[in-house]
Amino acid sequence: MSVDPITGVISPLDYFVPANYASLNTGDKDISSSGVSLLDPVTFSGGGVNRVAICASKAGYVFVMDADNLGGFKTGVYCSNIEEKCANVE
Repeated sequence: MSVDPITGVISPLDYFVPANYASLNTGDKDISSSGVSLLDPVTFSGGGVNRVAICASKAGYVFVMDADNLGGFKTGVYCSNIEEKCANVE
């Protein structure tokens, strides 16, 4: 997020939307159910990723993302900046 110091308007700088967001939303299995956590960059970094963000959906998926490049909305195989997607995490 960015805040314009003059107007106070908040604008997104980057965002992530899973490719199957429509089915998650209609099935009430949306991704916003857990919020987003930024992991300590001293402990969790490497492979060209400086800051790691994680979030989960009600469908049981945990998304591990590059916090500096969330990727927006992209579809298809290999069209995402998601580092890892873990299914059915309990």
